[in-house]
Amino acid sequence: MRKHRLYVILEAVNVKDEKALKRYINLLVESLMEREKANEQFAEIRRDIKVLAETMKFL
Repeated sequence: MRKHRLYVILEAVNVKDEKALKRYINLLVESLMEREKANEQFAEIRRDIKVLAETMKFL
């Protein structure tokens, strides 16, 4: 059976406050997910601007 990643981290380092580590990991994951969502939205805006620019060339 595969170990949960948190327990692998706990085994690898000396953790004084396990709950604090869990909170930190949750915050880190949320931050990464928000950043990925923002990057996707930015890419979509860039695609829309390119389409708009191409459309304006033909006008």
